[in-house]
Amino acid sequence: MTRFAASPHTSARALDAPGRSRGWSAPRARLRGSFAPGAALAAVIAGSGCGAVAPQAAGDAAVDTSVGMRQPLLKLAGCPIVPGERPGSSSSLDAPQLSRLMLGAGTPGQPLPGTLQIQDVQSDETTLIVQVNGAADYLACAISPAELSASQIDLSRITVTGDSTAGNFIVYFGIVDMKGNVSGYAVGTVALGAPGPIPVCGLGAPFQVLGRAPSVMTATYASANGTTADYLYGATTPAPLTIERRTQLFLDIGSCSHLLVAGSKDATKAAGWDNFLLVEYRSAPQGTIAGSWYYGTGDVVAAHASQGLVHAAPPTVAGTALDPPVPSSGAFGYQPLALDVMADVTANVPAARRSFELTLYVLDGGGVGSTTDLWMFLQ
Repeated sequence: MTRFAASPHTSARALDAPGRSRGWSAPRARLRGSFAPGAALAAVIAGSGCGAVAPQAAGDAAVDTSVGMRQPLLKLAGCPIVPGERPGSSSSLDAPQLSRLMLGAGTPGQPLPGTLQIQDVQSDETTLIVQVNGAADYLACAISPAELSASQIDLSRITVTGDSTAGNFIVYFGIVDMKGNVSGYAVGTVALGAPGPIPVCGLGAPFQVLGRAPSVMTATYASANGTTADYLYGATTPAPLTIERRTQLFLDIGSCSHLLVAGSKDATKAAGWDNFLLVEYRSAPQGTIAGSWYYGTGDVVAAHASQGLVHAAPPTVAGTALDPPVPSSGAFGYQPLALDVMADVTANVPAARRSFELTLYVLDGGGVGSTTDLWMFLQ
């Protein structure tokens, strides 16, 4: 995978793919400004001044208050702000999509280094959405004609404010087109100071780890994200798998013992994908793979004979019942909170640590591919 050269220690990267059928070959709340929740994004963008983004109490990182540790704080500025939760991703095949999020390490008072690619030949995207996990507001940045022409967004317009403090934070990036369609969100990590695990057990709320991608031809994903030589499809004549989505997160689960999965923040939707969700476990970033397993129907083979690969629980939910749907009544999904990633960590990784890096791939074997949003719930 391509990596942002300026930051070899970035603790999370997201490689997201297009999903379009119309021809594209912790933290206190700090709210600045006042906007009506129902106001159009265009009106917000037309305003002036800088916005700030910081996690609210529900998104607090776990801290040991008994020894007076200061809570980590990430605030971003540089674009107008909109109060409330970022808009949900659209299920429409016309929704724009992102790929290849590259993030460098953040520094208080400096621009945020990074880029994000747009996947759409129509070039009708208007707005970049940026939100820190658990934030009380989000940034809404106008996408320039030059960025549309280059199909790449420069994230350095966003500044890490000088009063931000050391820590590691999950941040979401999405785009909106002229019709109001919202992309699946790319998920990345901004590290301030020394890279380290994100203390997710104390969040008090679920966090998103993958953004949705509607069902489109696999070739569309292959052109944006490529294939992986590490994992092959089929036991008889293995072939490379196409990457639809990829996210890497360095987590500290503290005293929590379960990482449950659902397709929505309120845990009312099933999670599912066409064809596979593959998980790699490392005890530290850039370390060797200590365990790997996958969810889905079919055979995935690790290209390296020394690496074990476990086929975990099979799906039970029909593809047509997912959001976005898979065009098949076969089983492609899992009931909300039915999958426990930590159960598979325990089963597949001897002496698993409380802090570890997970790499999540959505992989497809051909035809069409898709995935729901993927949220994790800690217990």
